[in-house]
Amino acid sequence: MLPAVPWYTMGVVAGSPLIVVLPGIVAGPELESALQPLPAGLAKAASLSRLVRLAPSESGDPFLAFFGQDPDELSFSVGTALASAFRFDSPSGSLAFALSWVSVDEEGLVSRQEPSAEEIASLPSVFQRLSTPTFAFGLGHRSTHVMADLGGECDLRTTPLHEIDARYEDHLPLGDREKNYRQLIDDSRNILEDHEINRRRRGEGLPLLNLFWPWGGGIVQDHDNLVLRTGLPLTAISNNPLLTGMARGYGMSIPKRPQDWWGVDAADCLTRVAPLTGARLVLLTGLPKNRDESGVERAVFTLEKLSQELIDPALERGEESDMTLLFPGGQDHRGLGLRFRSSDPAQQTMPFDERILDEPGVPERRLHEVVRHVFASLSLFASPTG
Repeated sequence: MLPAVPWYTMGVVAGSPLIVVLPGIVAGPELESALQPLPAGLAKAASLSRLVRLAPSESGDPFLAFFGQDPDELSFSVGTALASAFRFDSPSGSLAFALSWVSVDEEGLVSRQEPSAEEIASLPSVFQRLSTPTFAFGLGHRSTHVMADLGGECDLRTTPLHEIDARYEDHLPLGDREKNYRQLIDDSRNILEDHEINRRRRGEGLPLLNLFWPWGGGIVQDHDNLVLRTGLPLTAISNNPLLTGMARGYGMSIPKRPQDWWGVDAADCLTRVAPLTGARLVLLTGLPKNRDESGVERAVFTLEKLSQELIDPALERGEESDMTLLFPGGQDHRGLGLRFRSSDPAQQTMPFDERILDEPGVPERRLHEVVRHVFASLSLFASPTG
């Protein structure tokens, strides 16, 4: 069994250049079968490429590196990313939180439930009742919404929803203004318990949607504008709201209805994204997190889709194409990168698998450095040692 690590993909689609990031594909000897044989387009690109090793990262979250930002120096909280994704703008210096709409049973145990469109449509009136001069609320997507603390930065510790392993009362906020947050949680339960939403759910024997849980807070601040810095008209499409929010926070434009992409399977999203030649940046998640046989099969299928929908057409256009393929893998995100130019003769003589990770002749770069350099100029892999 291979280690359970996140898989993500990123592509820049506009004829030339094309940047693709597929973490988790190269993750150790057990995963060789997922790369061999490569789909035809990927195999051709690999045969014409120069290699670089991706240096180990100390950060457990590669998302910032996708935008050329150093994860060890910067932070982008879940709350601020979601507020950006949901276009919920609050003043700089305030705190933004994810606000999960959850079900609590008689023992105080929390579970996720999917609300209906009609139930979500009822939320603005609930938010209005919860609002105070300090707390403001914004509508999000399904059971995930946002709130802002307009009182500014404070030392407050909240528990991420996925870490609640007992009664929710055992994980209540601690620190500055904890009384306000605990009151908010109590008020949400009092309002929701007898709301029409839950009266209907009781009658249908469904779990109640009876609590709002704030977590993942972070201070709202300005971030580097990648469009201004790179001079590229970057447009982002993502099936993950965190990535959508980060992209918007870094100055990229996103579709008017980003929710249309959220939760779409990675392979399906590639099929839907391929015709959008105006898109410059495609950020995908949805690849399997496990490494059992079905997970590897899904990875192979997604690689085939990637090749068919994005790489093969670029190779067939006839004009010069530029591609940078990045394969971070494992918990530290070390992996492989290759730079492909369709006008170059064959450059690659080494096998394209994880054995390259220990090849001393291959230059080494950190993931965010590679992405930043590719944004700035397309000459990172001008030579095997450069």
